[in-house]
Amino acid sequence: MTSFLFIFMNRKFALFGFISPAIALLTIILAVSVHDFIFTGNALSDMGRIGLEKNYIFNGGLLMAGFFGFLFSLVFISTTQKYEKIAALIFSLAALCLMGIAIFPEGTSPHYPFSVGFYAIATLSIVVYSITIFRKKNRLALFSLGMVILGMMVSFVPSWEGVAIPETIGALVICTWIVLVATGIWTGK
Repeated sequence: MTSFLFIFMNRKFALFGFISPAIALLTIILAVSVHDFIFTGNALSDMGRIGLEKNYIFNGGLLMAGFFGFLFSLVFISTTQKYEKIAALIFSLAALCLMGIAIFPEGTSPHYPFSVGFYAIATLSIVVYSITIFRKKNRLALFSLGMVILGMMVSFVPSWEGVAIPETIGALVICTWIVLVATGIWTGK
């Protein structure tokens, strides 16, 4: 396993951390534009549900984003120190959950656990990473924790109908964090 991860120690593979969020966000935007989608009263997964025409846009995008996210997690694992690796391992599970959302679209029984799992596990990864890097990179740690707290506060506003708005806020927080971590790996800082 260690020799396999050695391949991903090259910083250029941090590009996966830029590719994954870009694919996720672009395909969500594309799916919203193709479907009659309203953020209130819906879930993002409604755009990938079984039987929906062109559901492959949403599901294919999440599958690719999860795949590149998982590849990024290997870079993340191989370039971090000690306890930071825990956050990277947790993030790899979040990436697998993202793929699970696409493989088991809305309308299948495994969909909900993968969907909730993605957001919960990705958030846990951000929190664990923030705690483990606090002494070395306290600004990044505080910013990451702040994003999580702000995202949760805004997401749980009781007046939102449906879950698409909180899901979108969560996705933006997670994507921003991935890009920040990828930038740190890319630049060596």
